[in-house]
Amino acid sequence: MSLEELEKKLYGVDRKEESGERPVEAHVPKQEATEVQTGWNAEAASGEIQPKGKAVKMTVIGVVLALLVIGGVSYYYISEFYKTKDLLFEAETVENILIARPFDVTVNVENRSRTRLRDAKIFVTLPDGVISTDTAMNRQTIEESVGDLNAGEMIERTYSVIVVKDEQSTKKMDVNFSYLPENINTRFEREETLEVRVGQPAITLDFTTPQNVFSTENFDIGMRYRNISDIDFRNVQVRLIVPPKVSIKSASVKATTGDATWNVDILKPQEERAIAVKGAFEGANQEFFELKSQVVVMINGQEYIIGEKTANLGIAASPLSLAITANNRTDYVANLGEAITYTLTYRNNTDVGLSDVIIKAKLKGELFDMVSVRSEGGFDSRTNTLTWNTAGIPALKLIGPGVEGSVEFTIQTKKVFPIKRMFDKNYVLQVAGEINSPTVPYNVASDKTVGFADSETKVAGNITIDTKIALASGSAAPQVNKPSKYLVTWTIRNYATDMRDIKINSSLQPGIVWTGVAKGSNGSVPTYNDRTGEIAWAIEKIVATKGVIGAPTEATFQVEITPNITQIGGSIEVTKDGIMTAVDDFTGMSVTRQVKGLLAPGASR
Repeated sequence: MSLEELEKKLYGVDRKEESGERPVEAHVPKQEATEVQTGWNAEAASGEIQPKGKAVKMTVIGVVLALLVIGGVSYYYISEFYKTKDLLFEAETVENILIARPFDVTVNVENRSRTRLRDAKIFVTLPDGVISTDTAMNRQTIEESVGDLNAGEMIERTYSVIVVKDEQSTKKMDVNFSYLPENINTRFEREETLEVRVGQPAITLDFTTPQNVFSTENFDIGMRYRNISDIDFRNVQVRLIVPPKVSIKSASVKATTGDATWNVDILKPQEERAIAVKGAFEGANQEFFELKSQVVVMINGQEYIIGEKTANLGIAASPLSLAITANNRTDYVANLGEAITYTLTYRNNTDVGLSDVIIKAKLKGELFDMVSVRSEGGFDSRTNTLTWNTAGIPALKLIGPGVEGSVEFTIQTKKVFPIKRMFDKNYVLQVAGEINSPTVPYNVASDKTVGFADSETKVAGNITIDTKIALASGSAAPQVNKPSKYLVTWTIRNYATDMRDIKINSSLQPGIVWTGVAKGSNGSVPTYNDRTGEIAWAIEKIVATKGVIGAPTEATFQVEITPNITQIGGSIEVTKDGIMTAVDDFTGMSVTRQVKGLLAPGASR
């Protein structure tokens, strides 16, 4: 303890107080009032303008100038428009028109303003089915430059157009007039849309035929055409379109081109003409065929069909009918190396007897083994035609009303497909039958009574699968209690038809291990179910001749065999017999083939 502290404690004396010392008071400076300057006064007080205020002033000035420019330009354009607003523009045409009858689109323009219109143009946009008659113009668009149009000047333009299709419709045409005012280069335009109702063709066509005809019997076809317009038509064609089995026997007007095209040099207003044709159809009963008649006009060097009529005719049962079956079926599917019996059944459908009947059957098909033909009729191997007459079949001497009979022949199919190229597929066996008699019933317009029949028999394709097993590369010969790896190969060859939905199913024998190594040549691989031991391989499609021409479809998979002591010598069963199924794309028939099980050599000691 210091002396001062001891004295203070004993005597209550403080030497600092005696010496006159006082505690120093803390000095707190006075705060001066702060003057806040705002707005323009603040800037003036500081002697300078702040940057933010300067930007605002410049923006305001820019906006004012822009508005002045826009207003000036707008005033100029509006004033120029009002100088030319007194422009008369009209477009007109007919309300109704016939197909192929030309009609006019008229455009009138009058410049009633006090200024010149520069670079004026007229556009007429034509819809589908309407064309211009002017060969120098685009057929769907008419465009004409009319140049400058002085104040007070008037122009009129007429454009000829034609509707070439769409009977009983409405066609719309857009007509446009555009120009440049005298002092600016902005194009102004006026537009109108015209509508025309389209009626029937200017040349009408009537087409008459019977609903049903007999095979080989002549039948009548009538074509009557008329110009219902008020103008001449030149270079018109009338056409008759017939299928290959219809022949033109005669016509009241000689055809100009071929047997069924007639040129008409001129057809005057309201003039009507007719053409009568006799035709004959040679084909099987119950068939249908189509006849078509057309009226064709020439416009700008191009043909337009303005009228067309169609008739569907059926072939009625012939007075002497014929039908063919293969192995008693009309839808029989043949196979390689089998015998087919064809039966030709005939019937007299008239009420008179038909004498001296002859029946013929012409054979066509690469898979017919012509050497094997057996029949009571005669066979001509030069034409592959069988013929039956009264010499071999006495019943053909006279076939009474309603009498039915038959003749037949048997022939073998070849044992292999004659595949030489990739596209040798879808083989068929064809028999074309004909029966005729010189007797003609009173109601048949023909020089003989004839009947026809055709038969087409599809031949099913063939698909095979071969299996084999071999030691995998690097594996040693099998030994007791030692694993060895084997490679199983399935090879598929497809012959004469496309096959789809191919499925191969087999299974591993107990004790054989699937290693998981598998591959396929067509993108699909065999799969294995380790619970059931089943192997499955699914293929979407295999085209015809694959494996016959070119590489086959193939899959391989690896298995592991560990022979036990009971499998010394002899052989080891690896896979069980399986099954392959497929669908023949050509015939629609299902195909089933056996997949042979495989054996591996037994183990050595």
